[in-house]
Amino acid sequence: MSEDTRAESSPASDSATEVDDLAVAKERVSSLLSALDIDVVISVDDAHFVGGAGTAQEVTEAMAAAPELLAAARDLLAGSSGVQGFAEVDEEDSNAVADFVNEYWHGFEIELQEQLLALTRIAKQDRNEAVEGEQIADDLQAHLVLQQLFDGTVDYLPLSMTDWNSRWRELLADRRRYLVLIDRTFTRERDGADELGDQLLAELLDDDRDGVWAGLLTRHAGDEVAERTLTDQLRTTYPKHAHRIAAIGKFRARSVPLLPAGLRALLLVQELDAYRKLAKSALEEAAVVAVKKFDDLSDYAIVEAFAAAQHEGTFELDQAVRLAQKIHSRAIAERLRDPAFASLHLAALQGGSIGAFQNAERDHAKIRSLLHEDVFETINAVNGLGLPLEVGDIFALRPLARRNQDKYFILLGQSCDLSMRGSGKREPALRSVTLSPLTRLKPGAKSTPAKHALGYLDPGSDELWAVDFRAGLDIVVPVAALDATVFNVTGESLIAPAYQESRPMARSWLRRLELLQEQASEIIGKYREVSDDVAEATQRDQILSAMAANLTNAATDHTTGATVQIDAEGNYIRFGVRRHARVRAEIALRVSDVAIHYHGRPAFDSSFVKP
Repeated sequence: MSEDTRAESSPASDSATEVDDLAVAKERVSSLLSALDIDVVISVDDAHFVGGAGTAQEVTEAMAAAPELLAAARDLLAGSSGVQGFAEVDEEDSNAVADFVNEYWHGFEIELQEQLLALTRIAKQDRNEAVEGEQIADDLQAHLVLQQLFDGTVDYLPLSMTDWNSRWRELLADRRRYLVLIDRTFTRERDGADELGDQLLAELLDDDRDGVWAGLLTRHAGDEVAERTLTDQLRTTYPKHAHRIAAIGKFRARSVPLLPAGLRALLLVQELDAYRKLAKSALEEAAVVAVKKFDDLSDYAIVEAFAAAQHEGTFELDQAVRLAQKIHSRAIAERLRDPAFASLHLAALQGGSIGAFQNAERDHAKIRSLLHEDVFETINAVNGLGLPLEVGDIFALRPLARRNQDKYFILLGQSCDLSMRGSGKREPALRSVTLSPLTRLKPGAKSTPAKHALGYLDPGSDELWAVDFRAGLDIVVPVAALDATVFNVTGESLIAPAYQESRPMARSWLRRLELLQEQASEIIGKYREVSDDVAEATQRDQILSAMAANLTNAATDHTTGATVQIDAEGNYIRFGVRRHARVRAEIALRVSDVAIHYHGRPAFDSSFVKP
């Protein structure tokens, strides 16, 4: 949302959004707690320590000096069913809110008075300790949101440190299942208790009760990075409980949709710790098995693998390692199916406690990047290594004469058709190939028979892309234009007869480069002759453009194919093509199968045939 849009949104619409966010968060938290059969949530926080009687004046004077307190008090009053008339108050006017509190203070229920006083004294204490404004807001919002979040879902018990210390063993003895959230700082109840919560948490974990989950909920973790840092510190300080301990930042209460993910991480902390250990063990053991498998290969077998690679036209050094790679993948799959792990932890990871919850504001970008990596190869590595052309390669086409937005097309088909033989040629020979267009999907749209969704083509953009199978949208391009992208680290399609490839490549592709360069030399020579012949022609540029397209089997219009530029002076041929991305092999082959099925459907199923 832009600054202008945010400024224009009304308090009413903001309030409606907050209610919706709370409802969604509450539903998710309810699913989490239900999946683990948790009956009670305890919040141990000096926010629940009122500290004696007070007056309306104490609250209103503090509100005037603390905007964070004003916002929290306003939210509390607006959400209290027993408060009449606050809906008519201008919530943005601090004087109007203060007047309302002063006028109706004695009509407030005792619980509401105590909550307002507790908020006031939290804000005052934080300000005295020079706590930053955002962290003060976190402290205050957590006090309010937890009550709203757990109300009606489980028993919610807010306790001060004093109350907790006097009753916790008795409370937890009833065999119900508990989630205990402990603040880190208790300076309102005890001088110097800045990190007392760490000790309270360790003491509870030392008690080693079944059916109790516990962690810190603190303003000291101002974002998800600080959460991880504090969690690591706690695990280092209390190594005995490293597999059970975690910290959640109160910043999540300020953005309610983030809170369920924080609670989920705490509730699954033991399962996640066990999974990390299992995964690391699997990777280490698989590496050992794979190395042993490679060591077991005889020199004869390795040389035969090289020979097989040359026959197939693949990179010789890849072939012998493939056997070890298969063993490596199989060993990981076997180790991850460990019966002991499955019996202890798998049920929790497969149950209702798992869901796609947003963890932090910046997490959307991380998730988007992960989803991109799950579909696409790292194109810088593909181009940088000069990997051969494959089904699933995506190309950006653009006109060379002017700057237009790139159009994206994907290469689909059978892998065997693209295989390069040792001669540097394909069998049967290919002169041109068909590319299918990519199209942007509208937000929320999914795959259709005519459009197969791929995902995030650009990990830095929210745009979703799909392959468009509809007739008439494909383009035909010279295969030489695509092959040329292999020999440029940027993926650009350029053939220069003088270029010498220095990167390790399959012999078949090095031979392919030689053939491309021989063809390019011949084409450039013919182009140079024509260029000299039409030196005085009035439409020389158009003539040369058409001649270049004719000589290279290219197009003059980028909307119908790959455009081309021949530079006789620079001695190179450049196509308006760049290898932009690569879909993972198994996904690309699946998309190719879908395309074949779509194009082979009965005519009466076609969109242009009316029954």
